[in-house]
Amino acid sequence: MAPGLTWSHNSADGGDLIAAASTLGIPHPPGYPLYTLLAQPFLVIPLNDPAWRMNLYSAIVSAITIFFLCDLIRLCLPQQEKPLAKAISAIVAIAAGTAALWWSQAIITEVYALANLFAVLAIRQALLTEHHNDSGWFKLGLWQMLALLSHPTMLLLVPAVLIIIWPHCSRARCRNAILGVLIGLVPLAYLPIAAANHPSTNWGNASTLQGFGWLVSGAAYQDLAFALPAANLLDRLRAFTSVQLEQYGIGGTALAILGFQHLAHTKPRLLIATGTSLLALSIFAIGYNTSDSFVYLLPAFILESIWIAWGLRQIIAWLLENSRAIAVICLLTLPILNIARNYQQVDVSKDTEAIEWYTSVLETTPTDAILITCDDRHTFAIAYAQQSLQLRQDVLLIDADLWNQDWYARQIVERESLDSSVAELPLEIALQIIRPDAPYIALCDRSELSSARSE
Repeated sequence: MAPGLTWSHNSADGGDLIAAASTLGIPHPPGYPLYTLLAQPFLVIPLNDPAWRMNLYSAIVSAITIFFLCDLIRLCLPQQEKPLAKAISAIVAIAAGTAALWWSQAIITEVYALANLFAVLAIRQALLTEHHNDSGWFKLGLWQMLALLSHPTMLLLVPAVLIIIWPHCSRARCRNAILGVLIGLVPLAYLPIAAANHPSTNWGNASTLQGFGWLVSGAAYQDLAFALPAANLLDRLRAFTSVQLEQYGIGGTALAILGFQHLAHTKPRLLIATGTSLLALSIFAIGYNTSDSFVYLLPAFILESIWIAWGLRQIIAWLLENSRAIAVICLLTLPILNIARNYQQVDVSKDTEAIEWYTSVLETTPTDAILITCDDRHTFAIAYAQQSLQLRQDVLLIDADLWNQDWYARQIVERESLDSSVAELPLEIALQIIRPDAPYIALCDRSELSSARSE
């Protein structure tokens, strides 16, 4: 687990999430109200700093998720083979938890560990629908809604859930599921309430209807969806193939293919359900025009674990007829290989780059200076240091890119008690009005900023 704030494993957003959670503020879109609220018990733990506690939040949630994933996989396997199903489900769940992508998100501050938990709970509840009375359908709607609040990509799990539950639907059960969905919306109330208190981290100002809509819709990032240039598609497909092999290796991938084939004959509806959402998630992740979009494959790998379990069942069933010892060795191979292959790759226990960076910057920044950033890592790291650690609060932090957002510029201007018209000015002009006698440091190479005070 990371010892504090880290930028490893594409966790640039960590500083923003911690700053928001520790001040009851609102992080970047879609606002993550559930994540922020559930972080509160961890932030009061009297150990280390807030970043370490939030990393612990991810680790504990991930461990809980593996437990429920084990039960999810067990429900997918033949129930008449209980001892074998329990063994396979435990092994595959551990293998999923030690896969590179899952493991990397379990030891840093990010929203994906929590999203994984509710994704697993939703799929598991869908599988339980044929065994439960109508109250189970309320949980189904609730878990699915909470998964969606944890991350918008969880909407792509809905096809899998619907295909699984369709044969068991009734009017009363659907009403209960809808009620669960409505109750699951309650955490959204946190956003306008928190925004009304004007916290330091207050993306979009959700106290207004326009700001609330902008925030929860993720409008700031919508242009990235399916925006990958066609010229980059082949490289992206190669990269995603490598990501797949990193998760379970060639052996795990072969088991998934074997499981796919077997499910086609034995449980075609389960195959269609998992395959539909897996395909939708893969297409979205491939087409999303950011370098870290592969992280959106996490719920797809949850679904793939079901295929792996069925493939492993076929191998173990055959081996048990010949040698129990070899069967046991085969069972243990997948998680052991994952741990051996991925440990060094994901280990961040000695990563202090972000800590050293914000410490150095704040130590050398003059009193009452303006600090201008142009990189999410830098903006969020300084925000974390100021808001969560209470360091150098005399320094005014301005993100040059966010200044172009009306809500952001207005917040800066209001905090500095300036006329609202200053928020409408280009940053290089506004800098002549905001703390005009204070030094400013631009942590990015932009000519208009370097000459702002000389005009």
